[in-house]
Amino acid sequence: MLGKIEGLLAAGRDIKYEYGEMDRLLSPESQSLRRLVFYSEGTIFYRYFEDYIDYVLAHSDLDICYITSDRNDPVFKSPNKRIKPFYIKSLLAFVFSKLDSKVLAMTVPDLGQGAVKRADDSVHHIYMFHGVASIHQKYRAGAFDFYDTIFCLAPYQVPELRKTEELRGTKAKNLLVTGYPLLEKIWRQHENYRKEHARDPNRRKICLLAPTWGKSSIIEHGVEDLLKSLAAADFDVIVRPHPQSLRDKPELIKRIEKIAQATKNIKMQKDVSGFEIFHEADLMISEWSGAAWEFALGTERPVLFIDTPLRVDNPQWADLGMEPQENAVRKDMGYCLPLSRLSEAGAIAQSLIDRGDEFREKLQAVRPTQVGNWMHSAEVGGKFILEKCGVIGA
Repeated sequence: MLGKIEGLLAAGRDIKYEYGEMDRLLSPESQSLRRLVFYSEGTIFYRYFEDYIDYVLAHSDLDICYITSDRNDPVFKSPNKRIKPFYIKSLLAFVFSKLDSKVLAMTVPDLGQGAVKRADDSVHHIYMFHGVASIHQKYRAGAFDFYDTIFCLAPYQVPELRKTEELRGTKAKNLLVTGYPLLEKIWRQHENYRKEHARDPNRRKICLLAPTWGKSSIIEHGVEDLLKSLAAADFDVIVRPHPQSLRDKPELIKRIEKIAQATKNIKMQKDVSGFEIFHEADLMISEWSGAAWEFALGTERPVLFIDTPLRVDNPQWADLGMEPQENAVRKDMGYCLPLSRLSEAGAIAQSLIDRGDEFREKLQAVRPTQVGNWMHSAEVGGKFILEKCGVIGA
Protein backbone atom coordinates (compact mmCIF):
# COMPACT_ATOMS: atom_id res chain seq x y z
CA MET A 1 0.00 0.00 0.00
CA LEU A 2 2.85 2.36 0.91
CA GLY A 3 4.55 1.65 -2.40
CA LYS A 4 1.37 2.44 -4.32
CA ILE A 5 0.97 5.75 -2.50
CA GLU A 6 4.61 6.64 -3.21
CA GLY A 7 4.06 5.81 -6.88
CA LEU A 8 1.00 8.07 -7.08
CA LEU A 9 2.88 10.90 -5.39
CA ALA A 10 5.78 10.49 -7.82
CA ALA A 11 3.37 10.54 -10.77
CA GLY A 12 1.77 13.70 -9.42
CA ARG A 13 5.16 15.39 -9.10
CA ASP A 14 5.99 14.31 -12.65
CA ILE A 15 2.79 15.84 -14.06
CA LYS A 16 3.40 19.07 -12.14
CA TYR A 17 6.92 19.23 -13.53
CA GLU A 18 5.62 18.60 -17.06
CA TYR A 19 3.08 21.42 -16.79
CA GLY A 20 5.93 23.72 -15.79
CA GLU A 21 7.92 22.57 -18.82
CA MET A 22 4.93 23.21 -21.09
CA ASP A 23 4.43 26.72 -19.73
CA ARG A 24 8.13 27.46 -20.21
CA LEU A 25 8.12 26.07 -23.79
CA LEU A 26 4.98 27.93 -24.92
CA SER A 27 5.77 31.22 -23.21
CA PRO A 28 6.22 34.37 -25.34
CA GLU A 29 9.86 34.49 -24.20
CA SER A 30 10.50 31.14 -25.92
CA GLN A 31 8.92 32.07 -29.27
CA SER A 32 12.23 32.47 -31.13
CA LEU A 33 13.51 29.28 -29.52
CA ARG A 34 10.57 27.30 -30.95
CA ARG A 35 11.63 28.08 -34.52
CA LEU A 36 13.30 24.68 -34.90
CA VAL A 37 12.06 21.73 -32.83
CA PHE A 38 13.32 18.16 -32.59
CA TYR A 39 11.07 15.65 -30.83
CA SER A 40 12.54 12.53 -29.22
CA GLU A 41 10.53 9.59 -27.89
CA GLY A 42 13.30 8.60 -25.49
CA THR A 43 16.94 8.50 -24.54
CA ILE A 44 18.42 6.66 -27.54
CA PHE A 45 16.94 8.87 -30.26
CA TYR A 46 19.39 11.77 -29.97
CA ARG A 47 21.87 9.69 -31.98
CA TYR A 48 19.64 10.00 -35.06
CA PHE A 49 19.45 13.81 -34.80
CA GLU A 50 22.96 14.55 -33.61
CA ASP A 51 24.77 15.22 -36.89
CA TYR A 52 21.91 17.39 -38.21
CA ILE A 53 21.89 19.34 -34.95
CA ASP A 54 25.67 19.81 -35.10
CA TYR A 55 25.39 21.11 -38.67
CA VAL A 56 22.67 23.61 -37.73
CA LEU A 57 24.66 24.85 -34.73
CA ALA A 58 27.83 25.23 -36.82
CA HIS A 59 26.17 27.05 -39.73
CA SER A 60 23.65 29.34 -38.03
CA ASP A 61 22.87 31.16 -34.82
CA LEU A 62 19.69 29.12 -34.29
CA ASP A 63 19.10 27.46 -30.95
CA ILE A 64 17.74 23.91 -30.86
CA CYS A 65 14.45 23.31 -29.09
CA TYR A 66 14.63 19.65 -28.08
CA ILE A 67 11.43 18.06 -26.73
CA THR A 68 11.92 14.66 -25.13
CA SER A 69 9.46 12.27 -23.51
CA ASP A 70 12.15 10.88 -21.20
CA ARG A 71 12.70 12.92 -18.07
CA ASN A 72 16.12 11.28 -17.60
CA ASP A 73 17.27 11.98 -21.16
CA PRO A 74 21.02 12.80 -21.17
CA VAL A 75 20.22 15.83 -23.34
CA PHE A 76 19.36 17.67 -20.12
CA LYS A 77 23.06 17.47 -19.23
CA SER A 78 24.29 18.65 -22.63
CA PRO A 79 27.20 21.08 -22.26
CA ASN A 80 26.00 22.96 -25.35
CA LYS A 81 23.90 25.86 -24.08
CA ARG A 82 22.25 26.34 -27.49
CA ILE A 83 20.44 23.02 -27.09
CA LYS A 84 17.33 23.81 -25.03
CA PRO A 85 15.64 20.62 -23.72
CA PHE A 86 12.04 20.31 -22.52
CA TYR A 87 10.28 17.30 -20.98
CA ILE A 88 6.86 16.71 -22.53
CA LYS A 89 5.10 13.33 -22.48
CA SER A 90 1.46 13.13 -21.44
CA LEU A 91 0.82 16.69 -22.69
CA LEU A 92 2.42 16.10 -26.08
CA ALA A 93 -0.76 16.30 -28.18
CA PHE A 94 -1.75 19.61 -26.59
CA VAL A 95 1.75 21.07 -26.93
CA PHE A 96 1.98 20.11 -30.61
CA SER A 97 -1.39 21.75 -31.25
CA LYS A 98 0.08 25.02 -29.95
CA LEU A 99 3.46 24.90 -31.73
CA ASP A 100 4.21 27.83 -34.03
CA SER A 101 7.55 26.48 -35.25
CA LYS A 102 9.04 26.64 -38.71
CA VAL A 103 10.28 23.03 -38.57
CA LEU A 104 9.43 19.99 -36.45
CA ALA A 105 11.76 16.99 -36.98
CA MET A 106 10.96 13.51 -35.64
CA THR A 107 11.71 9.80 -35.97
CA VAL A 108 8.07 8.86 -35.22
CA PRO A 109 6.26 6.84 -37.91
CA ASP A 110 2.44 6.85 -37.89
CA LEU A 111 2.25 10.58 -37.27
CA GLY A 112 -1.41 11.55 -37.05
CA GLN A 113 -2.50 7.90 -36.67
CA GLY A 114 -1.43 7.27 -33.09
CA ALA A 115 -0.63 9.24 -29.97
CA VAL A 116 1.55 11.76 -31.77
CA LYS A 117 -0.49 14.23 -33.83
CA ARG A 118 0.54 16.83 -36.39
CA ALA A 119 1.15 20.37 -35.30
CA ASP A 120 -0.41 23.22 -37.27
CA ASP A 121 -0.15 23.02 -41.07
CA SER A 122 2.16 26.04 -41.00
CA VAL A 123 4.77 23.82 -39.28
CA HIS A 124 6.95 21.84 -41.69
CA HIS A 125 7.10 18.22 -40.44
CA ILE A 126 10.25 16.23 -41.30
CA TYR A 127 10.61 12.48 -40.84
CA MET A 128 14.08 11.01 -40.16
CA PHE A 129 14.62 7.25 -40.36
CA HIS A 130 16.15 5.38 -37.45
CA GLY A 131 17.14 2.25 -39.34
CA VAL A 132 18.02 1.04 -42.83
CA ALA A 133 15.00 -0.56 -44.50
CA SER A 134 12.40 -0.15 -47.19
CA ILE A 135 9.26 1.75 -46.23
CA HIS A 136 6.55 -0.80 -47.05
CA GLN A 137 7.22 -3.94 -44.98
CA LYS A 138 8.56 -2.83 -41.60
CA TYR A 139 6.24 0.17 -41.31
CA ARG A 140 2.46 0.22 -41.07
CA ALA A 141 0.34 1.41 -43.97
CA GLY A 142 0.14 5.19 -43.88
CA ALA A 143 3.16 5.53 -41.60
CA PHE A 144 4.39 8.63 -43.47
CA ASP A 145 1.13 10.08 -44.83
CA PHE A 146 1.11 13.18 -42.65
CA TYR A 147 4.70 14.33 -43.08
CA ASP A 148 5.72 17.17 -45.39
CA THR A 149 9.28 16.00 -46.05
CA ILE A 150 10.95 12.60 -45.72
CA PHE A 151 14.71 12.42 -45.31
CA CYS A 152 15.23 9.31 -47.44
CA LEU A 153 18.14 6.99 -46.73
CA ALA A 154 18.79 6.19 -50.38
CA PRO A 155 17.19 6.59 -53.83
CA TYR A 156 15.35 3.25 -53.53
CA GLN A 157 12.95 4.77 -50.99
CA VAL A 158 11.74 7.42 -53.41
CA PRO A 159 9.78 5.11 -55.78
CA GLU A 160 8.53 3.16 -52.75
CA LEU A 161 7.07 6.31 -51.24
CA ARG A 162 5.71 7.60 -54.56
CA LYS A 163 3.96 4.30 -55.21
CA THR A 164 2.54 4.36 -51.68
CA GLU A 165 1.15 7.86 -52.29
CA GLU A 166 -0.45 6.64 -55.51
CA LEU A 167 -2.06 3.61 -53.88
CA ARG A 168 -3.31 5.53 -50.85
CA GLY A 169 -4.32 8.70 -52.70
CA THR A 170 -2.29 10.92 -50.38
CA LYS A 171 -0.48 14.17 -51.11
CA ALA A 172 2.93 14.14 -52.78
CA LYS A 173 5.56 14.75 -50.13
CA ASN A 174 8.97 16.32 -50.57
CA LEU A 175 11.39 13.37 -50.76
CA LEU A 176 14.96 14.41 -50.06
CA VAL A 177 17.68 11.76 -50.31
CA THR A 178 19.96 12.67 -47.43
CA GLY A 179 21.62 9.41 -46.41
CA TYR A 180 22.05 8.12 -42.88
CA PRO A 181 24.25 10.21 -40.54
CA LEU A 182 24.31 7.62 -37.75
CA LEU A 183 25.78 4.99 -40.05
CA GLU A 184 28.49 7.42 -41.14
CA LYS A 185 29.28 8.12 -37.48
CA ILE A 186 29.59 4.39 -36.71
CA TRP A 187 31.93 4.00 -39.71
CA ARG A 188 34.12 6.94 -38.61
CA GLN A 189 34.30 5.59 -35.07
CA HIS A 190 35.17 2.15 -36.36
CA GLU A 191 37.94 3.45 -38.60
CA ASN A 192 39.46 5.18 -35.55
CA TYR A 193 39.04 1.98 -33.54
CA ARG A 194 40.85 -0.06 -36.20
CA LYS A 195 43.77 2.39 -36.24
CA GLU A 196 44.08 2.37 -32.46
CA HIS A 197 43.67 -1.40 -32.02
CA ALA A 198 46.06 -3.34 -34.18
CA ARG A 199 44.91 -6.88 -34.88
CA ASP A 200 46.19 -9.38 -32.34
CA PRO A 201 46.11 -12.86 -33.90
CA ASN A 202 45.82 -14.36 -30.43
CA ARG A 203 42.83 -12.27 -29.38
CA ARG A 204 39.66 -14.24 -28.78
CA LYS A 205 37.07 -13.38 -31.38
CA ILE A 206 33.75 -11.86 -30.33
CA CYS A 207 30.30 -12.69 -31.64
CA LEU A 208 27.50 -10.20 -30.91
CA LEU A 209 23.96 -11.61 -30.72
CA ALA A 210 21.63 -8.64 -31.30
CA PRO A 211 18.02 -9.81 -31.84
CA THR A 212 15.07 -7.75 -32.94
CA TRP A 213 11.90 -7.74 -30.80
CA GLY A 214 8.47 -9.29 -31.18
CA LYS A 215 7.50 -12.52 -32.92
CA SER A 216 10.46 -12.36 -35.30
CA SER A 217 13.00 -12.32 -32.47
CA ILE A 218 15.25 -15.35 -32.13
CA ILE A 219 14.64 -15.25 -28.37
CA GLU A 220 11.18 -16.67 -29.18
CA HIS A 221 12.45 -19.31 -31.62
CA GLY A 222 14.93 -21.67 -30.02
CA VAL A 223 17.48 -19.26 -28.64
CA GLU A 224 18.63 -22.00 -26.24
CA ASP A 225 19.71 -24.19 -29.18
CA LEU A 226 21.46 -21.24 -30.77
CA LEU A 227 23.35 -20.39 -27.57
CA LYS A 228 24.31 -24.04 -27.08
CA SER A 229 25.91 -24.12 -30.52
CA LEU A 230 27.68 -20.81 -29.99
CA ALA A 231 28.93 -21.86 -26.54
CA ALA A 232 30.75 -24.79 -28.13
CA ALA A 233 32.65 -22.50 -30.50
CA ASP A 234 36.02 -20.93 -29.78
CA PHE A 235 34.91 -17.32 -29.37
CA ASP A 236 33.15 -15.11 -26.83
CA VAL A 237 29.45 -14.35 -27.21
CA ILE A 238 27.82 -11.08 -26.13
CA VAL A 239 24.00 -11.16 -25.97
CA ARG A 240 22.49 -7.69 -26.40
CA PRO A 241 18.67 -7.96 -26.18
CA HIS A 242 16.45 -5.38 -27.81
CA PRO A 243 15.17 -2.77 -25.29
CA GLN A 244 11.58 -3.70 -26.19
CA SER A 245 12.27 -7.37 -25.33
CA LEU A 246 13.76 -6.31 -22.00
CA ARG A 247 10.45 -4.62 -21.21
CA ASP A 248 8.03 -7.11 -22.78
CA LYS A 249 9.67 -10.51 -22.29
CA PRO A 250 11.24 -10.59 -18.80
CA GLU A 251 10.84 -14.37 -18.43
CA LEU A 252 12.66 -15.06 -21.69
CA ILE A 253 15.39 -12.63 -20.69
CA LYS A 254 15.80 -14.42 -17.34
CA ARG A 255 16.25 -17.73 -19.17
CA ILE A 256 18.99 -16.23 -21.32
CA GLU A 257 20.63 -14.72 -18.23
CA LYS A 258 20.71 -18.15 -16.56
CA ILE A 259 22.40 -19.65 -19.62
CA ALA A 260 24.95 -16.82 -19.64
CA GLN A 261 25.68 -17.24 -15.94
CA ALA A 262 26.30 -20.95 -16.43
CA THR A 263 28.41 -20.60 -19.58
CA LYS A 264 31.95 -19.30 -19.50
CA ASN A 265 32.04 -17.64 -22.92
CA ILE A 266 28.52 -16.07 -22.96
CA LYS A 267 27.77 -12.70 -21.38
CA MET A 268 24.73 -10.37 -21.33
CA GLN A 269 24.79 -6.67 -22.19
CA LYS A 270 21.59 -4.78 -21.42
CA ASP A 271 22.86 -1.25 -22.03
CA VAL A 272 22.29 -0.51 -25.72
CA SER A 273 23.03 3.22 -25.57
CA GLY A 274 26.54 2.94 -27.03
CA PHE A 275 28.24 1.28 -29.97
CA GLU A 276 31.50 0.16 -28.35
CA ILE A 277 30.64 -3.52 -28.74
CA PHE A 278 30.04 -2.96 -32.47
CA HIS A 279 33.70 -2.08 -32.87
CA GLU A 280 34.93 -4.97 -30.76
CA ALA A 281 32.75 -7.67 -32.34
CA ASP A 282 33.97 -9.71 -35.30
CA LEU A 283 30.49 -10.89 -36.24
CA MET A 284 26.86 -10.10 -35.49
CA ILE A 285 24.04 -12.63 -35.29
CA SER A 286 20.55 -11.26 -35.82
CA GLU A 287 17.38 -11.89 -37.82
CA TRP A 288 15.50 -8.75 -38.88
CA SER A 289 17.00 -6.12 -36.59
CA GLY A 290 18.02 -2.82 -38.16
CA ALA A 291 21.14 -3.02 -36.01
CA ALA A 292 22.44 -5.67 -38.42
CA TRP A 293 22.64 -3.05 -41.19
CA GLU A 294 24.34 -0.54 -38.91
CA PHE A 295 26.86 -3.17 -37.85
CA ALA A 296 27.57 -4.60 -41.31
CA LEU A 297 27.70 -1.33 -43.24
CA GLY A 298 29.32 0.61 -40.40
CA THR A 299 32.07 -1.84 -39.44
CA GLU A 300 32.29 -3.78 -42.73
CA ARG A 301 32.01 -7.07 -40.86
CA PRO A 302 29.57 -9.91 -41.65
CA VAL A 303 26.23 -10.88 -40.15
CA LEU A 304 24.82 -14.35 -39.57
CA PHE A 305 21.09 -13.92 -40.24
CA ILE A 306 18.72 -16.38 -38.59
CA ASP A 307 15.65 -16.94 -40.76
CA THR A 308 12.95 -16.46 -38.16
CA PRO A 309 9.41 -15.65 -39.38
CA LEU A 310 9.43 -12.48 -41.43
CA ARG A 311 8.45 -9.33 -39.56
CA VAL A 312 5.61 -7.69 -41.49
CA ASP A 313 3.91 -4.59 -40.08
CA ASN A 314 2.09 -3.82 -43.33
CA PRO A 315 0.13 -6.79 -44.72
CA GLN A 316 -0.32 -4.88 -48.01
CA TRP A 317 3.40 -4.43 -48.63
CA ALA A 318 3.35 -6.64 -51.76
CA ASP A 319 0.92 -4.24 -53.47
CA LEU A 320 3.87 -2.00 -54.31
CA GLY A 321 5.42 -4.72 -56.47
CA MET A 322 8.88 -3.92 -55.06
CA GLU A 323 11.04 -6.28 -53.03
CA PRO A 324 11.98 -4.73 -49.67
CA GLN A 325 15.69 -4.04 -49.43
CA GLU A 326 15.98 -5.76 -46.05
CA ASN A 327 14.96 -8.99 -47.80
CA ALA A 328 16.98 -8.51 -50.97
CA VAL A 329 20.48 -7.81 -49.65
CA ARG A 330 20.74 -10.11 -46.63
CA LYS A 331 22.61 -12.75 -48.59
CA ASP A 332 25.21 -10.17 -49.64
CA MET A 333 25.96 -9.17 -46.05
CA GLY A 334 26.69 -12.59 -44.58
CA TYR A 335 24.86 -15.88 -44.38
CA CYS A 336 21.17 -16.78 -43.91
CA LEU A 337 20.60 -19.75 -41.59
CA PRO A 338 17.25 -21.60 -41.36
CA LEU A 339 15.85 -22.25 -37.89
CA SER A 340 16.13 -25.98 -38.58
CA ARG A 341 19.95 -25.66 -38.63
CA LEU A 342 20.60 -23.76 -35.40
CA SER A 343 22.98 -26.51 -34.28
CA GLU A 344 25.33 -25.38 -37.07
CA ALA A 345 25.41 -21.75 -35.95
CA GLY A 346 28.71 -21.97 -34.09
CA ALA A 347 30.60 -23.51 -37.02
CA ILE A 348 29.08 -21.12 -39.57
CA ALA A 349 29.79 -18.13 -37.35
CA GLN A 350 33.44 -19.19 -37.12
CA SER A 351 33.61 -19.52 -40.90
CA LEU A 352 32.22 -16.02 -41.39
CA ILE A 353 34.73 -14.59 -38.92
CA ASP A 354 37.58 -16.32 -40.76
CA ARG A 355 36.38 -14.68 -44.01
CA GLY A 356 36.35 -11.19 -42.52
CA ASP A 357 38.61 -9.61 -45.17
CA GLU A 358 36.46 -11.03 -47.97
CA PHE A 359 33.30 -9.59 -46.44
CA ARG A 360 34.88 -6.19 -45.92
CA GLU A 361 35.18 -5.82 -49.70
CA LYS A 362 31.66 -7.13 -50.27
CA LEU A 363 30.10 -4.77 -47.76
CA GLN A 364 31.93 -1.76 -49.19
CA ALA A 365 30.28 -2.62 -52.52
CA VAL A 366 26.82 -3.10 -50.95
CA ARG A 367 26.82 0.13 -48.91
CA PRO A 368 26.20 2.61 -51.79
CA THR A 369 23.02 0.70 -52.69
CA GLN A 370 21.63 1.13 -49.16
CA VAL A 371 22.56 4.70 -48.21
CA GLY A 372 23.07 7.82 -50.29
CA ASN A 373 25.32 10.88 -49.97
CA TRP A 374 27.98 8.94 -48.09
CA MET A 375 29.77 11.27 -45.66
CA HIS A 376 27.59 14.23 -46.72
CA SER A 377 24.20 13.35 -45.24
CA ALA A 378 24.29 15.89 -42.40
CA GLU A 379 25.20 18.63 -44.85
CA VAL A 380 22.35 17.76 -47.24
CA GLY A 381 19.76 17.51 -44.48
CA GLY A 382 21.16 20.38 -42.45
CA LYS A 383 21.00 22.81 -45.38
CA PHE A 384 17.39 21.86 -46.00
CA ILE A 385 16.47 22.45 -42.35
CA LEU A 386 18.12 25.89 -42.38
CA GLU A 387 16.35 26.85 -45.60
CA LYS A 388 12.99 25.87 -44.09
CA CYS A 389 13.83 27.91 -41.00
CA GLY A 390 14.45 30.92 -43.22
CA VAL A 391 18.17 31.18 -42.51
CA ILE A 392 19.85 33.11 -45.34
CA GLY A 393 23.13 31.77 -46.70
CA ALA A 394 22.57 28.25 -45.34
